[in-house]
Amino acid sequence: MSEFDDLNQMNAKAEKNKKNEYSAMRLIRIGSESELFHTPDGDAYATILVGNHYETWALKSSGFKNYLRQKFYCETKCGPNAQALYDALAT
Repeated sequence: MSEFDDLNQMNAKAEKNKKNEYSAMRLIRIGSESELFHTPDGDAYATILVGNHYETWALKSSGFKNYLRQKFYCETKCGPNAQALYDALAT
C-alpha cells in the first residue's frame, strides 16, 4: 500500500467522522425540540407532539429512536447512520 492509499483512507475516514458528527448534531437538535426530563433515578424521557396529542417515550425506546429517524429523514431525505443515532442519544 502506498502513501497515497494511506492518505486517501485517512481522508475518507475523516469525511465519514465529519458526517457522523453533523448527523449527530442534527439529531440532538431534533430531540431537543421535545420536552426532555428525567426521573429521580436518572431515566431520561421525551414528550413529543404526535398528530394532535402528546406522547412520552423513554429516550432509549424504539419509539423515540424511530421518531428521531423519521424527523431526520424528513429534513435530509436520508436516514441517520447507527453511530450518529447512538452518539446523539448518549448526549
